[in-house]
Amino acid sequence: MKTLRRSLPFLLLSSLCALYVACSKEETPDGIGTNITNPMDVVTSPEGTHFIVLNANVNTDSNGSLLVLQDDKKVYTKEIPRLGKRLQFIGNALFVTADGESGSDIAGQVLLYEWKNQNGAIRLDYIKRWTYDINTCTPSNVVTSSDPAYPIVAVSCTNGALLVGKTAPSLADTTLHLIRRYPGYTRNAMYIDTKRKLLFAFVTSLGDALLSDNRYFDSKAWTGSTQATIPGGNDVPDSLEQSVRTTRNLQTNGSPYQFVVLDLAQAEAEGFAYKDKDKAPDLIASELRWMYFNLENAGTPDVTLEADEKYYRTNFAEARPGFDGDSFYLSHSGRGEAEASEHANNLIEVRFIGDAKAKLINGVYQVPLTKTYFDFTRKFGFKGPQTTQSSYMQGFSLATLSGEKVAIINDSFRDVVLFKDPYYSVSVASMQNPNSFVSKNSEHFTQSFYRTAFSPISNRVLALSYHSSSAFLYQAKLEISLALTLVTEIH
Repeated sequence: MKTLRRSLPFLLLSSLCALYVACSKEETPDGIGTNITNPMDVVTSPEGTHFIVLNANVNTDSNGSLLVLQDDKKVYTKEIPRLGKRLQFIGNALFVTADGESGSDIAGQVLLYEWKNQNGAIRLDYIKRWTYDINTCTPSNVVTSSDPAYPIVAVSCTNGALLVGKTAPSLADTTLHLIRRYPGYTRNAMYIDTKRKLLFAFVTSLGDALLSDNRYFDSKAWTGSTQATIPGGNDVPDSLEQSVRTTRNLQTNGSPYQFVVLDLAQAEAEGFAYKDKDKAPDLIASELRWMYFNLENAGTPDVTLEADEKYYRTNFAEARPGFDGDSFYLSHSGRGEAEASEHANNLIEVRFIGDAKAKLINGVYQVPLTKTYFDFTRKFGFKGPQTTQSSYMQGFSLATLSGEKVAIINDSFRDVVLFKDPYYSVSVASMQNPNSFVSKNSEHFTQSFYRTAFSPISNRVLALSYHSSSAFLYQAKLEISLALTLVTEIH
């Protein structure tokens, strides 16, 4: 099978530093001003009127920035540390994650700013920051609650650690705690469920070693008391719990098919105390669940499964709240090749059908099977016109156009540095009609579409172009059919 070098853009900050000679620290260049320079993320302002672009500025030693756009007009800029990764609002609080500088004791940091829009006069005021060494946390993604009345924020770390905190009426009192260190994997696709007070976090593949979906049998369950298996599936692949050695190996290293279900209400009641597999092994085991599903396309499942067989899935780029309180969406990435995540690169609706919480009964955690509380439906990525051999599903935004629910999707980011066959695309797709979608595609770095944001006020989409240090402003419309029309390119 042909092997391709692949990576998610979270590692571009380090790989591109080796590419650009300007990474030398011999002199400090001028700031980037209002230029778009290596944009890594973009969000829409709380009012929906502005876009905020996170400029990582990888190729010089000067600061990065937060650049505020109103349509194509640059109305404000704020210098921030370079090497930024992700940003997210909750109310007027804007959180930013960033890498640390090479040679520094700081491996990464989380920064907090306050958004102010007073009669069109824009400001972003610095509030505070949290810094971490490499053994504690290299912050990666940040997500926030969709409900400011439940002001929870969560930050994933590249070493499997998790930070959780809360904003306060005075943003200076905002907290962020290291509360978990899960074995093995970064989980950037996170969703805060405000209705059930739960945090879900799904594995994201970083670097060249792309994780792949696989089929495994689950017909037995390991019992620690007897050190043996008994009949009956427990979601754990049988091959990973055959003996004391295999079960210990799973506890130590984890699995790419394990996602997290964290009881936020309980964690808050405990003061967001830190716990790991050594301090609370049974609790951590109850929070690590197993991701598997077999999607249907026109009534035909992806694969034909045998009795007691499950199709385990991994590599999720992003999670977003759904259009109601009982669903959320996941982008699922993969090589899309035979025996290598052949049925990946989908936008998936995950609907709650049961209670995901583990129950502590007589000192033992009773953990529900994934299939008892999640139902999965493919919403984009169907075999046929939506799927190309170059697809590599990334981030997305949800929107409503002319009363119809749609998704704006960065359908592919196969970057020119780490991919031998670069390909980029942005799509607008109907959630009701799988045949209704429109895409903008590119194989050239000058349109290296990466992240997108949607303005519900203007129905415009801003798509970042990482390698050309620019952004493309599109008009999204739904009249007779969906349309995505270029308005201008911004540098």
